[in-house]
Amino acid sequence: MRQSPKLAVGAVVASIISMFASTASAEPPPAAAAGRFPVVIVVPRCAKAPMGDLQRIVSAELGIEVGIQFEDESPPPQGPPAGVARLPSADDANVTRVTISCTGPWLRLEVLDPVSGKTLVRHLDLPNHDVSTRTRMLGLSTAELVSASWIELVARPAPRPHIVEAKASASARDLAVGAAQKAFAEPSFYRLEAVASAQRTGSADLLTLGGGLGASWVHNGWQVIGSDLLVESGSQDVALGSIRTLLASASVSLRIRQRLGWLAVEGGLGARAGLAYMQGVPAEIAPRPAASEATFPWWGPMIMLRAEASVAQRVAFVVGLEAGRVIYAADGRSAGQTGSAIDNQWVGITLGPALSFGGGP
Repeated sequence: MRQSPKLAVGAVVASIISMFASTASAEPPPAAAAGRFPVVIVVPRCAKAPMGDLQRIVSAELGIEVGIQFEDESPPPQGPPAGVARLPSADDANVTRVTISCTGPWLRLEVLDPVSGKTLVRHLDLPNHDVSTRTRMLGLSTAELVSASWIELVARPAPRPHIVEAKASASARDLAVGAAQKAFAEPSFYRLEAVASAQRTGSADLLTLGGGLGASWVHNGWQVIGSDLLVESGSQDVALGSIRTLLASASVSLRIRQRLGWLAVEGGLGARAGLAYMQGVPAEIAPRPAASEATFPWWGPMIMLRAEASVAQRVAFVVGLEAGRVIYAADGRSAGQTGSAIDNQWVGITLGPALSFGGGP
């Protein structure tokens, strides 16, 4: 067995960490900088939507606190009860106001947005839905309309003409950008895989075949943390017989994902480690050579490339390729020479179906 220089390990770890380091800097600023309620929804009683449920849905979609009140409700002169936050006034320049009204069989949504300076209107037809479905669809539509008003702030070039209606403060604008990015971000989801695998390893050119299970978490549609557990076996002929090898290994990887229609491609860095059980099988010769068995640990960093093709809702077929460098080697010897080894480089392939859970496709 032999151990590689620590410098190689440090370089791999640094590369993996730097690949995901941008996530922390992308978090939206705290909501408190722009006031308690950057969005207020005015709901008529004819909307027939429970205020608490509607408020919760819109808040969850935008990732910020949302105020809500009935259309004909005015604040008491003495202020709100103790422990209840005061809603901002109608002329607050940092508050986007959503007014819902009933127009015949439709619901009318109007967004007055002092952040982008826009006014948006949408009509919804929700006549035959139960209260729960009606409330959820109204909440999602409200959050979507507010996000549509805010999302242009992400790409708007500077300098730009002054928009008279855009009266909000810089902190309110930053909060709106963060909320819009969250609302339009791809959902996160989990994925389970059952795969067949093959690996060719080492100076002895050992081929092992087997299979295993894999799992991954896809965050915001593009960041992936994955792992798998594989069991493979192979045999290598040597001068005095053969060496049978059983490999059990696990991997962890960080990858970047790009979806291209029905196809998604992932690439990244990781590491694989495991145990190699090697058993000598003597040849049928006289005198019969002695045989022994041993178990060796091994591990090394790797690069990965994967392709995922959607075949049905939440079902996909995944093909993965990996290549790595063995840092801690396992060496099986026959007559003083290497007969089977997990050393130098390895390449591997996995393929099989995958099932997604959570908010993803």
